[in-house]
Amino acid sequence: MDDAVAATPTLTFEALTDEARRRTGLDDFGSAGFVEPMQMLLKSIREEARLSEMGRIIQFENIVNLLSIRLSTTEAIKRHPEILDEKVTVAATIVALHRTGSTLTHRMLSSAPSMTAMSWWECQYPVPLPGEVRGHPVERRQLSQEKLDMWLQAMPDLMSIHPMSLDQPDEETTIMEAAFCGLSPESFLRVPSYAKWSAQADHSHAY
Repeated sequence: MDDAVAATPTLTFEALTDEARRRTGLDDFGSAGFVEPMQMLLKSIREEARLSEMGRIIQFENIVNLLSIRLSTTEAIKRHPEILDEKVTVAATIVALHRTGSTLTHRMLSSAPSMTAMSWWECQYPVPLPGEVRGHPVERRQLSQEKLDMWLQAMPDLMSIHPMSLDQPDEETTIMEAAFCGLSPESFLRVPSYAKWSAQADHSHAY
């Protein structure tokens, strides 16, 4: 994490998108469908969330990572458009509210030998980094561990409500969170105006 950024995190659309561009060296976020949801979320965070300094740092890093996922994914598809030709067979879709057992259900289904699922570190950094050797995602795993350590420093009881480790299967909600739609923000933050807006919003672009 950039110490200069961490010291004074600014939760504005411009600051966050600029930082994501700086870190990735990319500038195309893909579909503009994320812009309004992100702006609504940031306004709610600034006005209602009452974050501590560590909370602001965590949200800054989390949102920059989500934006980096958008940038990296868009770039990967530009370089390899054949990605969109991949056939993905979905065995099951779990639809549930947070804290209702969806994680345990997902991990139970993922344990079947015939199934595949994304590991926690893959959800955090789904796109290979520049120069990464295929099959050796060392840097992505390291970055994921650093993120997990930061979360646990700020929220020591997190493991009691959502056990996780780098190689444990985890829901792909992080991928959807890069659209800034869904229930995740209100599960971690006090953002009532965003939640009210989100309840009436069109989430189809996230899917």
